[in-house]
Amino acid sequence: AAARGISPQQPGDQMLVLNSAAQGYLAAGTGRAPGGGRQAVIWTSRDGLTWQRQTAAQLGLAGPGETVENISYATAQGNATVIAGTVARDGTTYSGVWLSTGGGTAWQRVTVPADHGASTSVTGLGSGQSGLIAVRAGHAAGGGADGVAYFSRDGQAWQYAATIDPAGGWTPSLVKGSAYGFVTVGTSSAGQNLAYTGAGAGAGWKPTAPLGEAATELVASATVGTGGTVIAIGSRTASQSGQQAVFVRADTAGQLQPVSLSGIPGGLVPELAVNDLAAAGDERVAVGSADGYPAIWRQVGGGSWALVSSPA
Repeated sequence: AAARGISPQQPGDQMLVLNSAAQGYLAAGTGRAPGGGRQAVIWTSRDGLTWQRQTAAQLGLAGPGETVENISYATAQGNATVIAGTVARDGTTYSGVWLSTGGGTAWQRVTVPADHGASTSVTGLGSGQSGLIAVRAGHAAGGGADGVAYFSRDGQAWQYAATIDPAGGWTPSLVKGSAYGFVTVGTSSAGQNLAYTGAGAGAGWKPTAPLGEAATELVASATVGTGGTVIAIGSRTASQSGQQAVFVRADTAGQLQPVSLSGIPGGLVPELAVNDLAAAGDERVAVGSADGYPAIWRQVGGGSWALVSSPA
């Protein structure tokens, strides 16, 4: 919509999150701080075309002795926009959470508890029809990793909702929500990407079928559909010949179904490029790419061109 993108941006700015806000849109991340180091940066827009850039210092996000280094998570529900990021003080770091009811022009610090074995690190924020959810990384009684969920109806008051995977074999890394509930994705102790879904006030969470191997697949985002079905997207580890998308649907009954991009109108855009040409005798060779893969074509004499390479 805007050819100039999200601007203004200063040298060193890096956008980490983009989300709808209570009034318009919000983008956030990190940038260079005066005198060195990093500071959080927030861009807000009413229409997605014209943006205003402000730093954590300009917005008054930091408390005494604190530096807000980045904003990594954002969500919105009703008139509440909630963000979270890394705060540094006296050589330690922890997550800060802020609430805006005016579309991101003014912020107040809110307290998300860190109890029931939770760490000081927020690993994601999500919003659903019932309210907002925050998930912290936690430690189970047996010593394993788990997730601790906190719920708020308005972004102001937060309360413990549930411990996700209380047996201690899962580390959260992503939190999202929709009108059908909440989803959090993490890595299991067996090395698999595993999602949990919850609804209402986030008191009960159910695991889905594993989404794939964490060593070879990255889940970048997810959402919840009807019946607690999770739709997850991401990418597989790149190889010398290319990289493939991850697009799967998983449910709490243990079923995992890949979603075919080729079955979606406009889901795949054919690509063809020829970058160079060489000839020797009556043989010619052209090199380039096709549909994202390196490609080599060959012609002998006056015959037809033939593709002689493959993705393998």
